[in-house]
Amino acid sequence: MLRIELVGPPGVGKTTLLRVLADTLPDAMTARRLPLLSHFEAKGHRRFTEWLYGRHAGERWMRHRFEKAMVRWELKRLRYAPDPWPDLLASTISAFAESTEPPALVLERIQSFIRQVAAIRCAERLPGHGVVLFDEGIVQRAISLAEGNSDRVVEDYVNRMPLPSLTVVLTAPPELIQERLNARDGEGNRFHSMVERSLAVNDRISHAIGHRAGNVIEVSMDQPAERGVEVISCYWFSIGRQA
Repeated sequence: MLRIELVGPPGVGKTTLLRVLADTLPDAMTARRLPLLSHFEAKGHRRFTEWLYGRHAGERWMRHRFEKAMVRWELKRLRYAPDPWPDLLASTISAFAESTEPPALVLERIQSFIRQVAAIRCAERLPGHGVVLFDEGIVQRAISLAEGNSDRVVEDYVNRMPLPSLTVVLTAPPELIQERLNARDGEGNRFHSMVERSLAVNDRISHAIGHRAGNVIEVSMDQPAERGVEVISCYWFSIGRQA
């Protein structure tokens, strides 16, 4: 399957844009369904399971269990994965080990990285030409990796990772992002300190992916999400939905 990844700092509007985009692009689904599809691949299709997963309470209960199974299965497959996966995994593990961030925070980011790697691998293997939308994909992990690491580490990561069919880099004025973060958590959280750094990393991501001849588009999120979806849809269809 093809994949579109949204990337940007916390509070820029990735999840908001993803919801609208999922309702607009034909044959599109969010990465939240990947654990269910992985389960079907291993256990066979079950109509009742799909119905239950489609209910909010059912998904909350089942997705966590299915995701753990998906991660285990994909990590086993990754032992024999072709390039660029071996080099990417080795270099990323080393980069996390060199981070100056608190160890517990580094472990949390490694956990997020593992989940996203499993989801990307699952999407890569699924047959068909549908679109899987990620608001926290493998490209977004470059921003987490940038915390406590040098620009060189980020560039190396982006140069090694398997490219999405389309990378959508989201931007917004720092003050607008901070306003959204304050609305989310008025007492503040660790994401506030990431905003300026994340916006700078966005530029490096765009340049590195463009240098690899990947499809990348920048969308400003200081406008309604519907306008961003319109821009993405036009670009997506202009490249013929090809990786």
